[in-house]
Amino acid sequence: MRVYNRALSDAEAAALYVSEASNIVVSGNGTIIPNGDTSPSTVDHTDFGTGGPTVDRTFTIANTGTALLTLGTASFSGTNAADFAIQTPPAATVAAGGSTTLVVRFTPSASGLRSATLTLPSDNATNGSYFFAIQGGSAGVGALDVPEIADLGITGTEVRASALQPDGKMLIGGLFTVVGGAAHNRIARLNANGTLDTSFNPDVNNTVNCIAVMPDGKIIIGGFFTSVNGTTRNRVARLKSDGTLDTGFDPNADAEVYCLAPQPDGSILLGGDFLNVGGLSRSRVARLTTSGVPDSLATSVNGRVRCIALQADGKIYLGGTFTTVNSVARWGTVRLLADGGIDGTFSDPLNALANGNVHCLSLLPNGHVLLGGSFDYVDNYTTLKAIARLDNAGDADVLFAPNMPGGVYSLAPRADGGLIAAGPFQSCNGSVRKGIATISGTATLETSFDPGISGDALGVMLQGDGKALLAGSFTTMQPGGGAGNTFTRSLFTRVQHSASATQTISFPNTAWAQWTRGGGAPLVEQVSFELSTNGGATYTAVAGTISRIGTTSGWQITGATLPVSGLLRARGRVAGGRHNSSSGIIEQVINYSGVTLPPEIALSGNGSAINHGATSTSTTNHTQFGSVNANSGSITRTFTVSNSGTGVLNLTGTPRVTISGTHAGDFTVTTQPAASVAVSGSTTFQVTFDPSAQGVRNATVTLTNNDLDESSFSFAVAGSGAGPDIAVLGQVLGNFTFNIPNGYNTSTTSTSFGYTTTVAAPPTLSFLLSNQGNAVMNLTGSPRVQVLGAQAADFSIVSQPAATLAAGSSATLQVRWAPLTPGNASATISIPSDDPDENPFTFTVFGTCLSPANDTDGDGLNDVAEFQMSTLGFNWQSSQTALVQTLTSNLHTASYYNQSQLQQLNVGTPVLVRNNATGTFKLSFGLQQSSNLVNFTPLPFTSGTTTINGSGQIEFEFTPGTAPSFYRVGAQ
Repeated sequence: MRVYNRALSDAEAAALYVSEASNIVVSGNGTIIPNGDTSPSTVDHTDFGTGGPTVDRTFTIANTGTALLTLGTASFSGTNAADFAIQTPPAATVAAGGSTTLVVRFTPSASGLRSATLTLPSDNATNGSYFFAIQGGSAGVGALDVPEIADLGITGTEVRASALQPDGKMLIGGLFTVVGGAAHNRIARLNANGTLDTSFNPDVNNTVNCIAVMPDGKIIIGGFFTSVNGTTRNRVARLKSDGTLDTGFDPNADAEVYCLAPQPDGSILLGGDFLNVGGLSRSRVARLTTSGVPDSLATSVNGRVRCIALQADGKIYLGGTFTTVNSVARWGTVRLLADGGIDGTFSDPLNALANGNVHCLSLLPNGHVLLGGSFDYVDNYTTLKAIARLDNAGDADVLFAPNMPGGVYSLAPRADGGLIAAGPFQSCNGSVRKGIATISGTATLETSFDPGISGDALGVMLQGDGKALLAGSFTTMQPGGGAGNTFTRSLFTRVQHSASATQTISFPNTAWAQWTRGGGAPLVEQVSFELSTNGGATYTAVAGTISRIGTTSGWQITGATLPVSGLLRARGRVAGGRHNSSSGIIEQVINYSGVTLPPEIALSGNGSAINHGATSTSTTNHTQFGSVNANSGSITRTFTVSNSGTGVLNLTGTPRVTISGTHAGDFTVTTQPAASVAVSGSTTFQVTFDPSAQGVRNATVTLTNNDLDESSFSFAVAGSGAGPDIAVLGQVLGNFTFNIPNGYNTSTTSTSFGYTTTVAAPPTLSFLLSNQGNAVMNLTGSPRVQVLGAQAADFSIVSQPAATLAAGSSATLQVRWAPLTPGNASATISIPSDDPDENPFTFTVFGTCLSPANDTDGDGLNDVAEFQMSTLGFNWQSSQTALVQTLTSNLHTASYYNQSQLQQLNVGTPVLVRNNATGTFKLSFGLQQSSNLVNFTPLPFTSGTTTINGSGQIEFEFTPGTAPSFYRVGAQ
């Protein structure tokens, strides 16, 4: 059996690994509880939290051996054993590979912290009894903020630094010389249960301001010291995990170091008052390689750098007492690029009005940053005293205003959005809080937590289980402000600040692990995932992409290759202490099994790949369907779903393939794929495109599935609706330029015949019929162009167009009007076709036929006569009495018309005609007689009455009738 002990190194743990027939492993909340564990935690449910009247917790007892495990009777011991009881006992035996559960009930009998030890006897050969500490708090005063570790008897003035090791041990640094009655100069290490680790005792000759625990177990310290263990080390040193000096690391800073910030690549940033590091000019900020040598970062800061925070993208926040950075005005805070240049996208939120400095920085999952310090203004808002929250551009969130005058020196943000603040402040939001306060994400003071320390709190750091490490210059505590609850606690203690802190490692599949964190658990950065396949003896980094889960406090690794079972360890860096200048590492280890293998979806069409999220279409992969007749056509494409992963691909949508988007109705999944696709297998589905209208048609195809990073695989499809498009143009000044809309019924020069008479030749109107679509247009009427309406008999189509009209072609259409009766006339021209949205195409033509029976203007001459003599100045619509009198007074005068008027009066046939064959001209005219200017009869010239005089002029004479008559000369 392997006994897991947080205090052991990997090499020590490996030495305890032996092979046995049965093996007992106990876990709570999915997290292994090491045998002999003395540090209760809400993460593995050994800390029951604060509740009442009862709280139940379930523990799993697993047999990881190869033979039957026999269990004895579980029991409790310790100070408050009576507050715990077995609610549901486990089974007496557990088969190899099997498990059973144990339910423990906590019923606190008094306020404050209640603790005990749970023992589980078994027939395991190495450890007959599996035991671990448990605890809980009552709902009474001081349940969350009473100290849970004994007074350490620290002699000195301050504890400034605190840092966590992954095994739960705590490092403290500051201005002290004695811990637990023994000499410990400026640095000491405590066991997970709060007792002194006597095996660790470096000798540092002056103040330790900051501590950073590295992933390899080594420890970097910074401060005002000049020697470590008797060896010269100016302000920066690196210790081995046992406390001895690492002689290969000697940065040699010329003045005090205030803060340390390890980077993921192993390099480390320093901030302080120094101007020279390793013999190189470095003005108050420097970056060291893993060997302790300054790299090329040479940012110049004109005042003390107290705190540093690192973004995941490599950008660097500095806080302190400076007013310029690289000679550019920056008051107390700045964001640098990874190379040390100023990031101009982050504003300068403090200025001369701020009247103070930045003491601590802490980054939030959404990219915002918390500031703590002694300032009175941020972005000139007076309500933001000593603490503020800025967005990614450096603008203040005015709604987050806890208002903590006096100063904030340390911030510990939680997974639930809240935080603990420590510093010399004496109030929060107007309520008394001496040096320590918890604040919700909405800046509300949490009244359940009030440790009541007697002096300054300089630093705070959260353990993985949510417990808070408090460091400062205090000597006593009065939790809840009650004098009856006074505890002596010198310079350092640990309290349960929140009722719950959760962390869980889960596995959607072997390519994906998630470390979710909630409640009072701390925010972490620089997360790593490591795998052990030998029971925890050794761990190796898991290859893959590590990222935050959105803007939550959780982290994940994707694209990994994990076995279906093993030990997975998640680690993250947590900052704290004075100025948040120290940092340590917390971890969670889970023994998992039965994790599913990951599928990997791929789509193709026509043998060519289709990318997830593709918004463009292509004929190559058949996502572009091409042109289809919108009236009668459709086209079907086949797509292939493949699984190149190591687990079964499940298509989980209902239906499995869906279509959405602007023209989703034009695309139909006519064949759905199979519900699952085996490893290296494939399935197909078909999509049919049947456009409902002409033009480009777009949609999106989506397949919901269990792929890790493409769980909603989508891609665009498109096609064009083809078809004819009828258009009709009318004439303007002899040109086809007037577009006649479908249904047009307005009289214009293009659609009106104007005025005519029954004696005139039937007029015509011409139109241009065209097909502006992208398919042949069929004229489907019989006849193809129809004349409709009550007066349709007056109108006719001169010649019918062809039955089909090719795309882009046109034909001339002539409409004749031969009015049968006088008055206004109209008819509808209808052109049935296979145009999808203009069938039939119609428009109206108009005309007015004048009658000799009407005298509209009342001047004594009928409308037809006046219309025919319009060239003489007549207007049938206007009374022209004088003109009529002139006409009638000369009724029998044959020469009433002058020579130019002869041709103007001629209708239809010219008086003078040339014979092109002979080159001769012939002049033809005759005389016509009328009594009403409407009906004319010929008055023939005879040889006896027609002569040519001596001057060569034609002369004719006739005898007018007795009744008044009109005479007209015209071509014959």
